[in-house]
Amino acid sequence: MSHHHRTHVTRALSPRGALSLHAVDGALLFALRAALAMALPAAPLVLSGRTALAVFPMLGAFTTTFGRNLPYRRRARVLAVAAVAMTMCVGLGATLAALTDPQAGGIGTAVVIAAMAVTAGLAKFLCDATRLSGLGAVLMLFSFAVAANGPADTLSDVLVQTGLAATGAATAWALALVGWFVHPDRPQRLAVAVALRELADLLEPAGGADESRQTRHRATAAVLRAYQSLGLCPLTTDQRHGERSGTCVYLTDLAWSVLITSARRQAPDAPTARYLRVQARHLTVRYRRLPSPLPHPMSPTALSGLSAATAIGHPDEAGPAARRAAELTVGPGVASPGHVAVLVVPAFRMALGTGLAGGLAAFLSFGHGYWAALSAAAVLHSVNVRSTLQRALQRTLGTAAGLLIAFGVLATHPAPTALVALIVVFEFLLEYTVARNYGLGVVFLTPLALLLSDLASPAPVGTLVHDRTLGSVLGILIGLACALLVVHGRPAARVERALAACGEASERAEQALAGSAAVPHSAVQTQLAVAVVELREADDAAAGELYAADVDPARLAAAEQRAYVLLEHLHRTIGRHAPRPRPCRTRAMNPAHSTGVDGTALYYGDLDAPHVLEVFVELRDRASHRMADSLLGTIRQAADDGKFVAKFHFAATIDDTVGGSGSRRALSALAAASDVGQRQFVDYLTALFASQPVPPGDDQFSDVSVLLSLADQVNGLRNAEFDTKVTAGTYLTWAGEVLGNFDSFGVIGTPVVRYDDEVIPVVKTDGGPAITPQEFLERLQPSR
Repeated sequence: MSHHHRTHVTRALSPRGALSLHAVDGALLFALRAALAMALPAAPLVLSGRTALAVFPMLGAFTTTFGRNLPYRRRARVLAVAAVAMTMCVGLGATLAALTDPQAGGIGTAVVIAAMAVTAGLAKFLCDATRLSGLGAVLMLFSFAVAANGPADTLSDVLVQTGLAATGAATAWALALVGWFVHPDRPQRLAVAVALRELADLLEPAGGADESRQTRHRATAAVLRAYQSLGLCPLTTDQRHGERSGTCVYLTDLAWSVLITSARRQAPDAPTARYLRVQARHLTVRYRRLPSPLPHPMSPTALSGLSAATAIGHPDEAGPAARRAAELTVGPGVASPGHVAVLVVPAFRMALGTGLAGGLAAFLSFGHGYWAALSAAAVLHSVNVRSTLQRALQRTLGTAAGLLIAFGVLATHPAPTALVALIVVFEFLLEYTVARNYGLGVVFLTPLALLLSDLASPAPVGTLVHDRTLGSVLGILIGLACALLVVHGRPAARVERALAACGEASERAEQALAGSAAVPHSAVQTQLAVAVVELREADDAAAGELYAADVDPARLAAAEQRAYVLLEHLHRTIGRHAPRPRPCRTRAMNPAHSTGVDGTALYYGDLDAPHVLEVFVELRDRASHRMADSLLGTIRQAADDGKFVAKFHFAATIDDTVGGSGSRRALSALAAASDVGQRQFVDYLTALFASQPVPPGDDQFSDVSVLLSLADQVNGLRNAEFDTKVTAGTYLTWAGEVLGNFDSFGVIGTPVVRYDDEVIPVVKTDGGPAITPQEFLERLQPSR
């Protein structure tokens, strides 16, 4: 065996990562929903004294484990299919129990074992094909096994049990969609938060080159999944800007821009990483409305393409590239060329292991022999040999701890009602922990499964624990044996295909950059991003198999690096050539002291001053308020001294996301103040910020009477002409143009201050002042 192959085998057999914990957003609510899905349909049966039947709606309620964080529209479709599948598993299992009587042994047991193997293989294949991660396939097999080894004696029993399972599945489906009416964008917010955190990890590298490539892969895949959750594709340019407004889209665009422009970055970027993590925390808080994005504390130079690339299309409107991007989440479908072969072997492993473990348990006369089959399936419900070993270790430790808990619970001989309540509690703990670490989830899965089994077919405590122990040991050993012996070269072939596809996508990108490609740059960019993600996923899958892929790691690294560099060039090119959004003008007069294209900036000072200070603010934004409170007086004095002319640009992110028209109304009044004079303009701007409504969601500035009362604080401002302009909304059309033009400056968040195109940081990540007035003036010195 060569040194390279020994190294590969060592890596494949390493259990590294088996005990790590993962952060999961929304775990508490998901666990509560899962527990409630079990409790609601079981409660009437318990109260009516038919506790033994409560197990069947509980099995149907396992439907909730599918589509954990899918957007609600897709979740409704996925869970509907899962509910039917779970009901069918219970119904078919109960039918076999009635027809074959597996408890009596003989041919009935053999038929049930064979059916379990087929169910395991099909469930694994379909879950992998649709990329539905989690315990879905194992729970489908568990539902089938419990029903097939349960108390059904007649076909009437089968109908009752199947109907109860359908009730539980329908309850789970309904509860999973309740959030659609309360927080309809919650799944999208969580997907964007994950992307921001993965990107923050990329900007704060903690490992070597290989770890950095893994981190970049996770960040790229997470950002693409965020786009897929939003029903969008990265930065295409064939629709209007207004169609992609909103905080989640804004932050996903920001993440994509930072990701692509960081391809050549060597030094860590801790400030941006902290900013992204703060934004992620804001997204995960259960606000009824999304908060507006915090101001970005860094220079927007690297992100200048974000605003210029003005639209994102829906997947079904953006062509094959968009649909291919969506496959990162939903899978390319079981009929894709070459995809079936990759899925068949893991499904065959799971079917073989399930059948062998169940058959050997029956041959050895183990009680509850299906425990061995379930344990083997749980171990083999993984991607490759390495993940199978990790799963085996996790299951061994988790089962040992879970058996102790189960023995302690069952030793108290709980009443049926208490048994059902404990099952609900363990279901909550299972769903809360399993996404963090599978082994920790098994700690609660073991007593949950034992209590469900005892509810369906009561048995002595010692017998249950003894059978589960022997079955788990046997199943884990057979699962490991199948993983090690059933080897194949499909993962290696997948790497070769992915490498070739990445090379072809890179060539198309180079042609697009050279101007010889007919495909739009945006589509080429998406295709290349998908190709580089698939390359890393293929390599990771092959690295976990004993059959090494004969591909030079240097080729893979070079292909990835080439792809990311080309993505950066494409991103910049898209931003450079994208059409700037131009609002439709119903031409009204511009206010005095306006400048820039179409007069969409208000200025203070002398336009012939030697320098230009650009100030980007939002009248309802608290960070802009803090900046104005700290620096507006200094800016005014420096402009009076002739150091620069101050040009003010205004945003309306809070109007767009939280709702209301306060920013636009206040800007219209501010334009009327500019007609009176520059001094009145700045004094009124100061008064607006000083009286800014708190919280920002309070839309007081949309009230004309409030704007007029604030004008009373400014000497020489109130007169009949000013009042008429404010009341009649003379400058509302102009204000709309100003706000619509804001994104064309490539500025991320507010406030931002630029001095001759150099950004002066004025706020911290938390929105507080980042600079004193004296430090601000020092930044204006000629030595800089």
